[in-house]
Amino acid sequence: MPWTTKDVDEHKKGLSPAAKRIWVATANSVLARCLKQGGTDESCSPRAIKIANNAASKVEESAPQPAAENKQQGNVGQIRGLAEAKNKLVQQEKAMIERAKSTLAALEEAGRTISGTNEKKLRAAVSQIQEILTALEGKDAAVTEAQGVAVEEANKLLEEIK
Repeated sequence: MPWTTKDVDEHKKGLSPAAKRIWVATANSVLARCLKQGGTDESCSPRAIKIANNAASKVEESAPQPAAENKQQGNVGQIRGLAEAKNKLVQQEKAMIERAKSTLAALEEAGRTISGTNEKKLRAAVSQIQEILTALEGKDAAVTEAQGVAVEEANKLLEEIK
């Protein structure tokens, strides 16, 4: 008996419409060839169904899976988001380095005219800023919390000096 797409679920469940059409074409073709070679409906139908099930399974396996595509697109979006966040952090770090360099230059200039009592505080602030600059230059990641604290302490020392 020739099969239609309505018959497919009796033999293979969960196929897409395209896979059902493949199943029907395969099953009917195998059945017709078997009958032409002298087989009976009883002997040819199980073989046609088995071959059609196999063909439809292969079609389903080779078809792109929407969920996988969505997941891949989601991963690409996440990667882009992470790259943008990293770029933003790098820009912030560069700005912080420039501020630290400018503060260091101001401290060095102030150090030339500052009194002896504040010289120790000034040298400590300069030293901290130089350590921060050394640690930050050449890095590609965000400033660590400890470095941020050191910059804040250096700024406080600078305010005390003024």
